[in-house]
Amino acid sequence: ALLREDVTRFLLVTSPNALTVEEAIFFYSRLAEYKMPFAGFVVNRVHPDALAPYGAKAEWKRTRKDPGTLLDNLGVPSKGKLAESLAEKMAGNFESFQALSEQDAAQIDTLQSSCKGKHLWRFVPHFEMDVHDLAALSRVNEFLFQPSE
Repeated sequence: ALLREDVTRFLLVTSPNALTVEEAIFFYSRLAEYKMPFAGFVVNRVHPDALAPYGAKAEWKRTRKDPGTLLDNLGVPSKGKLAESLAEKMAGNFESFQALSEQDAAQIDTLQSSCKGKHLWRFVPHFEMDVHDLAALSRVNEFLFQPSE
């Protein structure tokens, strides 16, 4: 009876990978099939797009041509074989992180196109550390609830 109360709503929590998105789509279709009240989605552990801000892609293209500028910008000497190797590894690491962001975006697009309707959508970024204390939980809260809510 509680599950069918007017104030009860279901919220699906997923992460942006193929398996969990497929599961979320499945559960969403089941909720719709049984006419269960649905509120929306929380997509957790989303890798942000570092190249989204205006001008970031052009800046990255310039930087990628000369990865030593990464070290220069950090105040680290960028000359020599060791520095060049470090700069190249930093650039490669950034590109790997950006690839994760693009994969996440593609999975989120799949989820949104498969689960049409007016739903609540919240995106919680991938944090460097696990959420295991109140301080970290407070950070998650910032992404779940808007100040007016």
